[in-house]
Amino acid sequence: MMSRIINDVEVIAAVISSNFRDATINFFYVITHLMVLLYLNTELLLIACLTVPVIILPVTLFTRKITKSTARSQEKMADLNANIQEMISGIKVIRVFNSEKYEQEKFGKINQNVYRRNFKGQFYLQIAPSLVELTSSVVVLGFFAAGASLIYNGRFTQGEFMAFLLTLLFLLRPLTQLSQMVGKVTQSIASGKRIFEIIDLETEDHSEESKITASPLSQNIEFKNLFFSYPGTGSAVLKDINLKVKKGETIALIGASGCGKSTLMDLIPRFFDPTSGSIEFDGIDIRDLSLGDLRKKSVS
Repeated sequence: MMSRIINDVEVIAAVISSNFRDATINFFYVITHLMVLLYLNTELLLIACLTVPVIILPVTLFTRKITKSTARSQEKMADLNANIQEMISGIKVIRVFNSEKYEQEKFGKINQNVYRRNFKGQFYLQIAPSLVELTSSVVVLGFFAAGASLIYNGRFTQGEFMAFLLTLLFLLRPLTQLSQMVGKVTQSIASGKRIFEIIDLETEDHSEESKITASPLSQNIEFKNLFFSYPGTGSAVLKDINLKVKKGETIALIGASGCGKSTLMDLIPRFFDPTSGSIEFDGIDIRDLSLGDLRKKSVS
């Protein structure tokens, strides 16, 4: 959650603040240079337009890869931040159980995954502009051949061809910069999707209609065939939990960090709802109880 709020927002902010102005200027350069090329020779410009797909194709292919790689990289970064936060908050427990080596190995594996994902994303991000330059160079060579043919047939003068070629060369720089911006914008799109996953989450249902008022606990709290997975994850944190706690009874939940102890407690005040199964408060499913009333009784 914190990774999405901080890292993903920073990615989007960087793109908006640094690239919007440059994109506008480069777009203006492209339009004006195309108008000059149109004035110099329509036939040669048409040939240039036919070669545009050759330049666009590698950008399109790598844009998809950058989007996918960036999304996975941000997910791994979120895992890394969560692991660091967990270790810092639970440092006393780690030291008491002498789990430093285990936590170090766990952190190393997560950090290695982050490195691999970031390396892959940066590889795609850096190679896309290089491919644009390579394909652009091939296109320029094609223009030399086409221009030589037009000059040989008397349909184009050498001066006009040099003016056309120089204008075309000036056009390559803004096109390359725009391709770099496309990669960065693609990164921001992946981050934006992760942010909107949070924004689009359903809010808690505080409707009190048809809800039962929760009375003080008189018998027990019971977990029945309870399964739970966090939204957006495929793995179950809690699997087939069956537990009955009587009023006045004291129990202890023991297990390794991350095994689901806190998650189980968070289900009682309905910070989350079970994926399947139920939690009953004196035989009544807590989803049928007034949410505000349930939480008051849960801490009393």
